[in-house]
Amino acid sequence: MRIEVNRDSIGSVDRLTSSVHRLFQARRIRYYMAKITLLPTHASAEVPDGELLVEAGELAGVEMEAGCFSCSCGTCVAEVVSGMENLSPATDEELDVLDQWNKDSGTHRLTCCVRLLKGECTLRTGH
Repeated sequence: MRIEVNRDSIGSVDRLTSSVHRLFQARRIRYYMAKITLLPTHASAEVPDGELLVEAGELAGVEMEAGCFSCSCGTCVAEVVSGMENLSPATDEELDVLDQWNKDSGTHRLTCCVRLLKGECTLRTGH
């Protein structure tokens, strides 16, 4: 399926979103939304499956701390309270950074390089 969008014909993001939603409904295509919750504020949002955790947090209205955006500095480390199974696998680079910060890779992830693949995830932000 190919969707062509002409900026002049759409006019606004809201109309584009509405048009895409109708297309999905017309073709009976299911699309899924993951859910992120951030502690201690309990802010949450539904986000597209596969969203980076740092971006998902921003969509929930939380200003997420991040530095390098390349999984190398550790500034964005967060504790995963629940939903670790719904996150993308850790890379060797991420594991090295977590080790440098003395963070357990079974409970902590770097939000700049980890994606929420599906389902729900609860993070505790801050160091």
